[in-house]
Amino acid sequence: CIRDSSEAARELADVYETDFPGVPLARWEQHARAIYRETGGGLGLSYDPHLRTAVGVDYDMDIPHVELWPLFDAVLETPLLCIRGANSNILTADTVAEMKARHLGMVAVEVPDRGHAPFLDEPPAVAAIDAFLKEHAS
Repeated sequence: CIRDSSEAARELADVYETDFPGVPLARWEQHARAIYRETGGGLGLSYDPHLRTAVGVDYDMDIPHVELWPLFDAVLETPLLCIRGANSNILTADTVAEMKARHLGMVAVEVPDRGHAPFLDEPPAVAAIDAFLKEHAS
């Protein structure tokens, strides 16, 4: 059981050191406060831990693979921004290239020195979000 956000931050920094090089411990503490909550006996995840299974982190190879391209193709007329961490082992550069080939208007930005998923407060992510929202504001 994780006792507090400082301990959680140290664990996050250790686990994600390769995918998120150079992230200061203070940023990991901020992230820990966002993804953990007090449980009375320490900290617990503030999101459904089964999400890891759904996105393939703890993927069960015995479960049939679901083809997701039809779902993506359903939003081809929708403005779309994709922000990928350059070190992501979940959203590959090849997948983003296929997304761009299918959705010609999709904006894709890669955040250096980040895995999956970037914090979204990195300057390239913030600039992309700001530009996308400005362009698509109603």
